[in-house]
Amino acid sequence: MKFRDYAANETSLLISRLLAKRSKKSSADLQAFREALEHTAHAFEETLASWAKIDQDQEVADLIERLTAAAAAQAQAMAQRTKADSQAEMDAARKEMESARRELDAVRKELDEEANEKQGLVASMEKLRTQTDSLRSECQTHKDRAEAARGELAAAQEAQAAAVAAGRQSESARQQESKAKATAESELKQLRAAMEANRADAVRVAKQLEHESAERAKLAKELDGAHSQLHAAEKQRTTLADAEAKLRQRVTEAAKEIERARAEVQEASQAAAKTASALEKSAAAPLDRLLSAFQALGSGTTIDEALTALADGLAHDFSRVALFRVKGNRLEGVHQVGFEFDNDISKLVIPMTRDSLLAKAVVEDRVEAFTARDLKDSTRLPFGGTPACVLALPIKVHDEALAVVYADDSDGPQISAAALDQKKKIAELLRRHAVPRLEKLTIDPKMLEELRAYATMLVDELEHMYSNDVSAGKKGAELKNRVKANLDCSRDMFAQRVASDGPAAAAVLDDRISAVIEAKAGTPFGKDLAAAAATRADAPSKQVGSRAAGQAS
Repeated sequence: MKFRDYAANETSLLISRLLAKRSKKSSADLQAFREALEHTAHAFEETLASWAKIDQDQEVADLIERLTAAAAAQAQAMAQRTKADSQAEMDAARKEMESARRELDAVRKELDEEANEKQGLVASMEKLRTQTDSLRSECQTHKDRAEAARGELAAAQEAQAAAVAAGRQSESARQQESKAKATAESELKQLRAAMEANRADAVRVAKQLEHESAERAKLAKELDGAHSQLHAAEKQRTTLADAEAKLRQRVTEAAKEIERARAEVQEASQAAAKTASALEKSAAAPLDRLLSAFQALGSGTTIDEALTALADGLAHDFSRVALFRVKGNRLEGVHQVGFEFDNDISKLVIPMTRDSLLAKAVVEDRVEAFTARDLKDSTRLPFGGTPACVLALPIKVHDEALAVVYADDSDGPQISAAALDQKKKIAELLRRHAVPRLEKLTIDPKMLEELRAYATMLVDELEHMYSNDVSAGKKGAELKNRVKANLDCSRDMFAQRVASDGPAAAAVLDDRISAVIEAKAGTPFGKDLAAAAATRADAPSKQVGSRAAGQAS
């Protein structure tokens, strides 16, 4: 009973532990897989969140390092954690398999010992059976001896009767009878003693037989009990063998589950690595484009070059981009990417109406962006097509509207509000980087007014000296040489005045001279001034001056 209870308890505990371990392992594997997915999604969300929280005045280089480090650390931590969990589960499963194998070996050993004990009991029963048969034979021998003694006693009694009769006949016979009687009495005593001994032996043998019978009954009962225990042990052994087979099957299934979990963990690790690599590339691509745009803005030496670099920077995120300069209450085209115009965009002029998207961006001085479904009926688009999103980026320098950039993704797929917000932030970064650069290439309005006044004074002085020379009777080549000399002197004076203000300031005088030449083209002074200016000015400097003055106006 002790062995059966012990084996039953141990088997029940072993099966319960294995089932609990299997359930725990399956839950842990599933949880590890879920955590891998959640970590991957979390890494992606953190990358997007970190992108959404970028301080727009922050240095771009710091942003690249932080995003790259966060994505790499997240992917590495997730891969290490997933690998450690799977290794721990496999080690635990191996330990459980070893423990189950040891317990099964112990059960086999106990069953073998029980079988050996059963064989010993059978041998003991055979030995007891042999001893019982021997005792029965000995008891029968004693009974036979007792019967022989009784016969001898009867014969002695008959001999005694014969002796008495003979004694009556003869004295000698009496003496002989006395001797025979004494001898008979002695033999009778011996026989009686022998009978008593035989009786005692018979009683002893009977008691021994009863004891042997009781022992035999007890042994038979114990043998029946041993047979029952052996049968139960055989049945239990069969049950344990079935349990062992089931355990082996479960261990095999657990090993398969471990392999499947290992494959899933490997796939999750590879997916996490691919996701981290994709996140790193997707995070670095916009920043690389921003750096390229920033370098193009920094290398621009004129306002038009800087504005063109700004428009080209948006062309990576939008299929159509157009740059307009603000001229009073109208917009004049300067540069475009992706449009199919019949004529040059420089011939395109758009009035700044109140309900225009571009006018709204210029007036409010902020980046405006809308998806197709967010566009109101009152918001009129300047170009055709079916854009999924549109963006207007105004440029204000020295508190004056300089230009506005229009961008859209005509005929492109629908995008989410989050994707549009990201494009808007990229445009804002370009705008904030472009404005300081353009401020260096332009002139402060107050200073511009002072330079315009000084240039006007110099040109008026040129005209006044020209009138004095005409009044003095100078004409022809002499008059033209005087105009040229006075113009050179005025240029030198103005150059000294704006030596530290950059090329945009130096162009103010040329613009004023060009305006006077255009206004007085039919007068002698206008013609002589145009001839003197043509011999001094070169084409590139005129073009730079014209662009700078146009921005300032």
